[in-house]
Amino acid sequence: MVSAELVEAREFATRLRENLPARIDAAALGVWSKAPFQLLCAREALIWRSEELARNACSALEREDLSVAALLTRALTENAALVWKLWEILDARHTHSPQDLNDLLIRLLVGSRKWPDGPQAVQILSCIDRMDKAVPVITHPFDAARCVVTRRRCPGTAGEPCRSC
Repeated sequence: MVSAELVEAREFATRLRENLPARIDAAALGVWSKAPFQLLCAREALIWRSEELARNACSALEREDLSVAALLTRALTENAALVWKLWEILDARHTHSPQDLNDLLIRLLVGSRKWPDGPQAVQILSCIDRMDKAVPVITHPFDAARCVVTRRRCPGTAGEPCRSC
């Protein structure tokens, strides 16, 4: 039997899919700065990724593929943390120089730890911790998903936060 939470998650993923942007038109923004276009590109990429992760996490849960569902849910949580970071960047944009803002957005868009000479990726766990301060329910399911994936017992199952994973 499908839970009410899974039905709600599936409905959210469907609404997200129905509102996915088809394209980004830089000229339509009507600005000289690269920052609005970079913000829009990052936001749209994160929306597309969120929809795909949510849809497939729901499918994995329906099939009772729990490890796959845990991995996809973890990836969705990381994606949400990147959206949160993007919101923080947008909110504090007036405190950054144009070059600093460009560097932050490029790191968010194409950052990687694989190539030392390229833009470095943002620290995802730092993003999750920052998001958890405003939305305190984030880290327990994130840590619990790590327990499922690594097949370790989650000490947070009695309701206390899972911090020892």
